[in-house]
Amino acid sequence: MAVIAETKRLIIREITTDRTDLDGIFALYEDPRMTEFMDPLFPYEEEAEYEKNYVERIYPYYGYGLWLLIEKGTDDIIGRAGIEYREGCEKNEGELGFQVRFDRQREGFAYEAVSKIITLGFETFSFDSLRARISPKNLPSIALAKKLGLRPTNTFEKDSKGSFDEIYRLYRLEKGGSF
Repeated sequence: MAVIAETKRLIIREITTDRTDLDGIFALYEDPRMTEFMDPLFPYEEEAEYEKNYVERIYPYYGYGLWLLIEKGTDDIIGRAGIEYREGCEKNEGELGFQVRFDRQREGFAYEAVSKIITLGFETFSFDSLRARISPKNLPSIALAKKLGLRPTNTFEKDSKGSFDEIYRLYRLEKGGSF
């Protein structure tokens, strides 16, 4: 397993094909509120195959992806966050994704992780911009995006549930130009 980065309270690392990781991912989704603004997981064996393909194909091809958030001291998987390439991204742009287990939200973990991931996106992966797709009803994610410096674009894209998400974007030069 490759450690991508560390923060004060978190280890950000690649997902592995180990059942412990898959069980931890399923634990993230135990609370039905976790899928209010995102797709649910596939059934267990199908999700295991999906994650295996992700680990074997996405990480080696792009060098980045969706990673696990591991709480230091407990080694608990408390979330996932990372950068992916998605349809609709501008040239040299990555899409931020983030989630923290429902019972651990509002403790600053998402801000801590995504702040580090934004830095990686600009410094390590040399993106010109990063974006996030957020439902207008997802007020905590909107607040987090704005706190991180992402700005609403007044551009909307249809999600898999038929609703429209707004695109929030941060350009490298807006981050102070030091990247």
